[in-house]
Amino acid sequence: MKHRYEVGRRAEVHWLDAGGSSGWQSRKSALGGKPINARTLAWILQETSTHITLVSTQADNDDVADRTIIPRSLIRKVVYLVDEESPAKSKKLGKDPDA
Repeated sequence: MKHRYEVGRRAEVHWLDAGGSSGWQSRKSALGGKPINARTLAWILQETSTHITLVSTQADNDDVADRTIIPRSLIRKVVYLVDEESPAKSKKLGKDPDA
């Protein structure tokens, strides 16, 4: 698999999200839906052949929270944050990310 995304980097990911609703509505109103252009700011935790996994929160003990999994086919654009060093990368290099 060719790696397209930089795991460990923080990025703004532009992607197409499925739209939806619940509750009763007219058939005409239901036909008006469409997918949503979404943006997520997060660290790229993992890349596979089918999707990427993002997390928006990382703890000092290596736990993560606020996970989003996006199919690769729905990703429109990835913009990496400039001069951002992720805590995971700093930890591996033996640096204190708060210093």
